[in-house]
Order: sequence, then C-alpha cells, then structure tokens
Amino acid sequence: MAQGLESTKGHPMAISITDGNAFAIIGAGRRELEKQGRRDEVATFTAEMTAGDYDHLLQTLLKWFPEVELAK
Repeated sequence: MAQGLESTKGHPMAISITDGNAFAIIGAGRRELEKQGRRDEVATFTAEMTAGDYDHLLQTLLKWFPEVELAK
C-alpha cells in the first residue's frame, strides 16, 4: 500500500491498491483525483488508463501517481 504519495502535479496522495483488477486500479485513481478536487482531470485520466493493454494501464497510473506502490 502506498502512503503519503504525491501525484505528478504535486498534490498529496494516499492511495491504496490491493486489487490488481484493472477496474479497481482505475477506480482508485479516479477517487483520489476527485478527493483532491481535480474532477476536471478525471475524464482525461480515465481515457489514458483505458487506451491500451494492462501494461499501459499500469504505466499510466505511474505517470499520474509516480510514487504509488501496488500491494502484492
């Protein structure tokens, strides 16, 4: 689990991803953006996350939230 992380825009981030399911990962990122008041970025985030395969999804998550750690 990740704690006290920062997104690419410098916003504090506390995101926990314990499920490797793609929809769970997208949902965690969307919830974090909304929690930070970044609702205007949710559609862009979702479009980027769903624009490729699972590897692309994980790379996009790390682009938006570079310090995130996925629980094993």
